[in-house]
Amino acid sequence: TLSELLIMLKQKEVCNDVVDKVVADECTAPLDARKAEQVEVADNVIRFLERNTTHVHEVSVRLGTFYLCVAKILEMHAKHDIELDDKTEEELDDAVDRFKTADDQRIADIAKWENALRL
Repeated sequence: TLSELLIMLKQKEVCNDVVDKVVADECTAPLDARKAEQVEVADNVIRFLERNTTHVHEVSVRLGTFYLCVAKILEMHAKHDIELDDKTEEELDDAVDRFKTADDQRIADIAKWENALRL
């Protein structure tokens, strides 16, 4: 009958309220704990990424500075090699000129001595 049906619906409503309260009491705390853990993990990940990004930046700057110094040293070395080659070439040319002058003088002296011996 309708009255019995009404009684059963009220019982079901009471049972549903009890089940809802138990579910809320039993599940809300673990869900809140998981949410807090998720926030903490997200914060840790963000801090790690910030540290990692800072570290990568610092290492990149140091690496760039290192290669800049290497490039400057190589440039200076190449310039020094050119200067050394030029200086050495000039010294060798001067030595050749001095040798030719001395050799010409020796030849002239030998010719003079030959003439003196022939006379």
